[in-house]
Amino acid sequence: MARRILVVEDEAPIREMVCFVLEQNGFQPVEAEDYDSAVNQLNEPWPDLILLDWMLPAAPVSSSSNTSSASR
Repeated sequence: MARRILVVEDEAPIREMVCFVLEQNGFQPVEAEDYDSAVNQLNEPWPDLILLDWMLPAAPVSSSSNTSSASR
């Protein structure tokens, strides 16, 4: 079974390139373009890895880490 990787990136060309490379290497990328869609993806089976755009607008780092901890 392919490892599921959540790619959170607001710039579509970068997100698509990262997902393409992951797919070519046997992973199952799941795309999220913003903080809200990333949180919604966490309602699905948890990803094995999250690649998060550190400079994502409207998502303070402390807020995102608290959401992850609380969701588990």
